[in-house]
Amino acid sequence: RARIRQAYLKDARETMKRQLTVMNKFYKKGVEVFEYGTSIRKECRDAGMTEAEAMTIPGFVSEYIRALFCEGRGPFRWICMSGDPEDLKKTDDLALEICKGDPLVERWINLARRNLPIEGLPARICYMGFGQRRKFGLAINEMVRNGELKGPVAFSRDNLDSGSIVNPTFESENMKDGGDLISDWPYLNALLNCAAGCDLIAIQANYSMGEAVHTGVTMIADGTEEADLRLDSALTVDSGIGVVRHAQAGYETAKDVANGKGKLTDESIKVPLWWQPAEFVTFGPKGRAVR
Repeated sequence: RARIRQAYLKDARETMKRQLTVMNKFYKKGVEVFEYGTSIRKECRDAGMTEAEAMTIPGFVSEYIRALFCEGRGPFRWICMSGDPEDLKKTDDLALEICKGDPLVERWINLARRNLPIEGLPARICYMGFGQRRKFGLAINEMVRNGELKGPVAFSRDNLDSGSIVNPTFESENMKDGGDLISDWPYLNALLNCAAGCDLIAIQANYSMGEAVHTGVTMIADGTEEADLRLDSALTVDSGIGVVRHAQAGYETAKDVANGKGKLTDESIKVPLWWQPAEFVTFGPKGRAVR
């Protein structure tokens, strides 16, 4: 790679083109084929494949995950800082209690606790959504305060979350409003998390520099009243901005969630956006006022 770098890159891309050509043939025969964030389609396009050929198969977010993003769902994570597996068991139990009736959470928690070994600190990742995360985080902080857990709990999430990333050939591909490249959203996410008092906020490029940006965040439940305030805000805005992003892009499920009609929570998001009902519009030719 170091000695003949350009030749190495050329051969690598030719290999990718051969691989994607075969994947496209499977897809056209009705096989479920998708890109899981490897950038193979973009690399093949940059290597000379036509746009139509290179982008034949879908990305997995636009094909399978975006409907979850519209509910503010995403790979939400918590880490038991005590290192005690019993703390993880108790938090799993709480997740099942708070998300009772949510098949996505119930199925995953029961499967994960049976089959996934603990590596490092006891931790769990789960696709909780808007409203669920806040309720869960505040309940965890109460458990820490009451001594039910042996140590603090850190909340985080993957860079791939409802409102934390823009990547035009991955997470934000084929947005309904064509906003695949609009990078405002992850920066707004970071600013909101700063305002909410999160313990760590990072702005990063998880793909190619200049082509994608995402934010990372960590929030600590240490049992204090201050943590209640931080978690109340942070676990609302971190997934809430994802709901707003998708609502503004025209996704009906996200609009329902923002208007307090979602399946996971009756909490609403009060933001004056163009898609809101006429009586709430604060701009436009008639200059209507907020009700």
